[in-house]
Amino acid sequence: MKMNTTIRHADELNRAIWLSNLGLVGLVCFAVFIPLLVACLIVCNYLLRDSIIIILVNTHALNYMGVTVWIWLISLILSSIVSSSVYLVIAYGKLSQGLVGIVDAIDIISNPQQGGGSYDIALLSSSGSRRTDYIARALVKLERNLSNYRQGMVAQVEQRERLQRELQLAKSLQQQALRKDFDRINQQLGNTVLFAELISAEEVAGDFYEYMLLADGRLLVLVGDVCGKGIAACLVMIKVLTALKLLVNPTLGLKFRGLEYVVNRINWLLCQNNVDHMFVTMAVGLLDVKTGEFEYISAGHNPSVILRKSTQQIEWVQVVPQRPLGVNEAMLYQSTNLVLHADDALLLYTDGVVEAVNVKRQAYDETALETFLQQHMQHSISHIINGLVNDVDIFAQGVAQHDDITLLGVHWQPAQGVMNSAIETREVQPSVSQFNVVVANDVQEIPAVQHQIANYLKKARVSHDVINDVQVCLEEALANIMTHGYGPAIEANIVVKVSVASKAVELTLIDSAEAFNPCELTDTNLGGARRKRGSRGGRGVFLIANLSDRMSYHRDNDRNYLLIEKDL
Repeated sequence: MKMNTTIRHADELNRAIWLSNLGLVGLVCFAVFIPLLVACLIVCNYLLRDSIIIILVNTHALNYMGVTVWIWLISLILSSIVSSSVYLVIAYGKLSQGLVGIVDAIDIISNPQQGGGSYDIALLSSSGSRRTDYIARALVKLERNLSNYRQGMVAQVEQRERLQRELQLAKSLQQQALRKDFDRINQQLGNTVLFAELISAEEVAGDFYEYMLLADGRLLVLVGDVCGKGIAACLVMIKVLTALKLLVNPTLGLKFRGLEYVVNRINWLLCQNNVDHMFVTMAVGLLDVKTGEFEYISAGHNPSVILRKSTQQIEWVQVVPQRPLGVNEAMLYQSTNLVLHADDALLLYTDGVVEAVNVKRQAYDETALETFLQQHMQHSISHIINGLVNDVDIFAQGVAQHDDITLLGVHWQPAQGVMNSAIETREVQPSVSQFNVVVANDVQEIPAVQHQIANYLKKARVSHDVINDVQVCLEEALANIMTHGYGPAIEANIVVKVSVASKAVELTLIDSAEAFNPCELTDTNLGGARRKRGSRGGRGVFLIANLSDRMSYHRDNDRNYLLIEKDL
């Protein structure tokens, strides 16, 4: 049955092509030869008019001949039109039937499951017509292309489904990693209230947050942003949170060694085998829920905000600029100490808030953020965060969110029966004050650091002689680390911390160079002292030992800690 249908379609195509050619010939005759014939008759009639009149004078032969010619001409035209039209009508019918066959063949090729198999193109090709053979070759090519296209589509669908399953898995892992037990943590915090929100721009976000209550009662809060999005960003996020829990969580039996240690270890971990150059910006802090003291580190992140409700002021947390995590293994991150007053609120956020844009390509910048916080300062922290998300959405005016939005806020209140007098006393007349600075491995930076520390000590009312001794000790220690520890070709940093206690100035230098204990160089005859790392030590260490009152050294986690003390 299918073979007969194929033969019939081939015959119909052949007849249709033959009849269409015949009809076209008739049209060509009508369009070309008839006008030429009419022109010839008109010219001949004009040229021979006088001769014919002389020959046929006094007769009506000329009139009869002219009428006969024009009647014959009109009949020829009409017969040509009619025959050509008939041929074209028949050809159209046959051509339609042939085209129906081609459409059936294409439909069978395109839908082999519905058509019951492939079309018998070989039989169509053997019908004996060059034109049908050409059509058959075209159908063969179409069948091959459609087959390849179907295979490609099947592979794409399978790949898309596999990617969708992976995204769902990554989203599930991310949702499991992000805590949402705010009621539970708030019960443990007492009067302090914590709340967080994450609005992802895609199925898997690059932002994350974390909060943990340590064994000593301090609250760790964190907001981070991984470069990029999708599965890769999710894996980096899980790596950071896992490392954080290993280094902080007391239930694992590990001793918490300080916020700076934790951040530096996470930075080292992210730098290992970082072939894709992934990095993380992060704002992390430790809040003492009893006193309101807040230790804070920002690694290339947006500045956090403190809502001073008692004074109705918005305070942007200013810290020393530091690089994101995962960029430089030798980077040493330093913390900044802040104090929250009763009823103050702390807000950490990612750049998705201040980089949201509207239809006019205007950004919801820090000015808009400060305005909103100023207007809603008296509300609860959850109301502020939810309201801010809604305000950003209204500002965008329907523009699709292009970056994740993450917010974490803490509203601090001292516990019942715990006054904030100790904090207020420390603010009025501090017994311990501290200044931190990160110095690049460049001896040209030493004078600027000396100047900053001298100004700090002057404000702390330290005597001029003590300041001079501290500056000399600082210069010799930095020069020793830069010249003999790192070397001039190494890109690294040195953390310098200066604190003024009630009895002494404490100068601490932290570096990640090779281990070296300057306290071992006690021989004042420097020629007999044993040298390490070339010429490290020597007269500089001797000056430090003589100008300071105490000097101690220890190495922890591949970092050198040198403490120099000068009595007031």
